[in-house]
Amino acid sequence: MAFQTNTAANVTSFNRGGQSDNNRADAFLNVYLPTKNGRRKVGYIPLKGNRAFEKAIIERLAEGGAEAMQSFIAAMQVEFHTAEAEEDNLPQF
Repeated sequence: MAFQTNTAANVTSFNRGGQSDNNRADAFLNVYLPTKNGRRKVGYIPLKGNRAFEKAIIERLAEGGAEAMQSFIAAMQVEFHTAEAEEDNLPQF
């Protein structure tokens, strides 16, 4: 499970040219932020049914309705990190 932001680069066409179905997501969690005129999609999390943890999320959200989604949102933990390298992590050669 990984948060994705570039939707165009991750769209799979019907003619996948031999790609395995193992790479296809079975469900998605879309992430939006409110804007002045509505909302804006900032990314998504693909969920795969062949992974036990993600399968449990799919089943809970599919069967639990709005209550399950609210519980999921309340349980989420979000962190912010910049993409800049920290001085301690720079190569030492």
